Amino acid sequence: MTHRTPFQLRCHLFQARHLTATEADGTLDAYLAVSFSGLDPQPTEVQRETTDPTFYKTIVLDCALPTLHYAPLVFISVKDYSTDRCLGRFGVNLATDAIVSRVNSDGTKIRISPPLGPDEEEPDEKFPMPRWYDLMREEVGDTEGQVLASFELLAKTTPDQQLSDPTSLEPSTRPAVVDIVALGLRGLVPYQQMSIQLPYTKFVLPKTGGDTDTATTNRSKKPTPADPNYLQ
Repeated sequence: MTHRTPFQLRCHLFQARHLTATEADGTLDAYLAVSFSGLDPQPTEVQRETTDPTFYKTIVLDCALPTLHYAPLVFISVKDYSTDRCLGRFGVNLATDAIVSRVNSDGTKIRISPPLGPDEEEPDEKFPMPRWYDLMREEVGDTEGQVLASFELLAKTTPDQQLSDPTSLEPSTRPAVVDIVALGLRGLVPYQQMSIQLPYTKFVLPKTGGDTDTATTNRSKKPTPADPNYLQ
C-alpha cells in the first residue's frame, strides 16, 4: 500500500444518450465532469439543447496509484449547465474497467492488463474500445441515460515523464444532406399538467466540433393538438 506507481489516466468520453430533459422543450445543456482521487473535477465542453450529446473528449489526469485493486474509483457525472444539477453518474473500477499499458520510447503501447491470450496480438488501436455505462443517482435503475466511454492507464517510468498527446476521438465525417419527412405526431399527453395547444417538432443534428444544426416544423393542431399533422 505504501508503494505507488506513476500513471497517466486517460478518460475517453464519446457521447451520452437518453438523458433526462430539464427544459420545457425536452432538452438540456449537458456536460460531463470527471472526479478522481481528490483532484478538482475536470469538465467537458457543454453540449446545448440535446438529450443525446456528443463530446469526443479525452480527460487526462496524472496520478500515483497503489496496486490497482486498492485504487479509488473514477466517477463520471452528467450535469445540466443551466442548473448545475447532477442528472446521474457512474463509477469506474480501474482494476477491471481500464486497459493498463506501458509506453515504449518510440511511443508504442504494450498492454500489461488485462493480459493478451496466447493467440492474441497487440491490437493496433489508438484508444480502448468504448462501452455504454448506465447512469444512477443513489441506486441502479433510479434514473435514465447512458454514457459511452473507455479508460486507460499508462504506466510512467518517472512521475515527470512526458507522454504524447492522446489521439483525437472525433470520427471522420463527410458532407451530406439529410432529408427529414415530418408527417405528424400521435398521442401527445399534457406536460406538467398543461394541455397541448400548438405543438411543433424540432430536430437537432450534431456536427463536428460540438456544433449543431436545427430544423423545426410548423405548428399544427390539425386534426387535434394531441394528434397533429405536419406533412412537411
